[in-house]
Amino acid sequence: MKIARVILPIALEKEFDYCLSGNAPARRGMRVQVNFNGKRRIGIISGIQPTTKCAKIKPVLEVLDPSPVLRPDQFRLARALSQFYPYAFGEFLFMMLPAAAKRRKKLEWTPARRPGSGTSPQETVPSYIQGFDFAQRYRRYRPFLDEALSRGSVVFCVPHAGLLGEAAARLKEDYPERICPLHSRMTEKEQYASWHRSRSRSVLLGTRSALWYYPRDLTLIVLDEEHSEYYFQEEKPYSHLRDVARLVADETKCRVLLGGEYPSLATYAQIHRKRITADFSAHAFTPIQIIPLHDTGNKHRAFSPLLFEFIRQTLEQEKRCILIWNKKGYTRALVCTSCNVSLQCRQCSGYLWYSRAEDKAVCSRCERRYSVPPLCPVCNSGLLKSRGMGIEKLEAMIRQFFPEAALAMLDEENKRESDILLSTRKAVNIPQLRGKYDRAFILDIDSFLNRREYHATFDAFLFLRKLSWMMKERVYLFTRLLSHPLFETLNESWEQFYRKELDTRRRLSLPPYGHTVKFVLRGPKEMSVCRQAQNLYNKLSGIPGDLYGPAPEVPFRVRGNYRFSITLKTGASVPVRKEVKNVLSRHRTHAKIAVIIE
Repeated sequence: MKIARVILPIALEKEFDYCLSGNAPARRGMRVQVNFNGKRRIGIISGIQPTTKCAKIKPVLEVLDPSPVLRPDQFRLARALSQFYPYAFGEFLFMMLPAAAKRRKKLEWTPARRPGSGTSPQETVPSYIQGFDFAQRYRRYRPFLDEALSRGSVVFCVPHAGLLGEAAARLKEDYPERICPLHSRMTEKEQYASWHRSRSRSVLLGTRSALWYYPRDLTLIVLDEEHSEYYFQEEKPYSHLRDVARLVADETKCRVLLGGEYPSLATYAQIHRKRITADFSAHAFTPIQIIPLHDTGNKHRAFSPLLFEFIRQTLEQEKRCILIWNKKGYTRALVCTSCNVSLQCRQCSGYLWYSRAEDKAVCSRCERRYSVPPLCPVCNSGLLKSRGMGIEKLEAMIRQFFPEAALAMLDEENKRESDILLSTRKAVNIPQLRGKYDRAFILDIDSFLNRREYHATFDAFLFLRKLSWMMKERVYLFTRLLSHPLFETLNESWEQFYRKELDTRRRLSLPPYGHTVKFVLRGPKEMSVCRQAQNLYNKLSGIPGDLYGPAPEVPFRVRGNYRFSITLKTGASVPVRKEVKNVLSRHRTHAKIAVIIE
């Protein structure tokens, strides 16, 4: 009798023994179907052994593959990831399988040809390439792509699906026979077909998930716009693609190429430590003029009278402008005129904003839609009054003041040019807008800067500089926070801002000079989650560093789950990661725990 050691996609660092029939062709890396806790589950064989210590052992129900679908290097990578992040080996291993391979029984599968010798590059030090649009960066990527594809495969990642179009067009033009797109907008069948084709001599193009499916003959990883927040995986297992890329490169000895308008602070710090080479570009950007906001007695306190004068002058000069207002809907809340209660979502702690276009009340957190009641559902007597301003109401105001102007709202369907374009902050993610508009007016930067995250200032800087680069003339920024540190170096060189921000983080021991570990516990019962958060806090108190919490997370309730967070700030890295994982392995809780390491 042969015993198969089987790994399952569960949050346990454990392998399970199942017996194989005498003639079953089973090897490490092949998928099997097993009975686990009374349910049929797909697992991965991690090894074959002649004996087991289990008294009672279940049989493997079916061997699903004629040959291994996962390679030894992928097993080693999963082990390295489970040591870097506090998640189980099996959770990372199953990230490397496309959705079809996690659900279906039999799959048509041809193993990739083993690469020949000499596929590893001589230079494995990561490189950073700066460019202020994709076309400029791609011209600099091209020599690296040509060299890498002469020896093997490339994984090319962009931060979100909106950027896939331009990347795919350029790669198809240069490498028409080798490009294999793989992203969430494809069907499960299309994803599997592309994954199967990309196993060797390919350019695997996609968003964050593409790197998990890297081919055996990988020679180059490209992370375009590496500073983007979209490279952080916000579901379990929580991880950042820059860290994953580094571990993949350590395992495969491939090269990592980072690119973007501006580097992340972590990358910039590594450049100054000579751990990443850099190719910076000189560039000009339009100036950003800061306009103070003062109370004028106008009920729309968010707007200065100067705004409407600037828009009038822009239109008289036959120029175009963009208005940035990052608040969806018509109004921000629905408030009872009798009991003064603001309507909230039944599942979340977020207020309901009103969409005039849909005539619905919408949750700001889960986006659930509600019909607007005629009377307040709390007191059943007061009428509901709209408060606050959303971008739909701003549109109505602009139409009233400038009825002759061509006005458009930027959304997925509508990207046409106009005299005045209204948009949320997503305008900076539309490269086609560059050079089409003369001026931009940013109306709600204060809410961006007032966020609780320590990286709010850095995120705001990247947003403002990218928007200024897209405009032909000038950016006007309206704010009440005139003394904010961001504005001291906003129109100076970007490296001056980086040095100042890094100096601040060094003094506060924040990343990249320290590490933060955030634990978010969530569950349907508030007091139960609170008690479990306190228990976890007590167990974490022995780890060196500053421990904060437990505190209600913002938002406190999302989709029916209450949330409490604990934050650990420490200067160490590897020892703390091990201690955190040891604590979590011993901590038994009914609440779900997300662990975010920066």
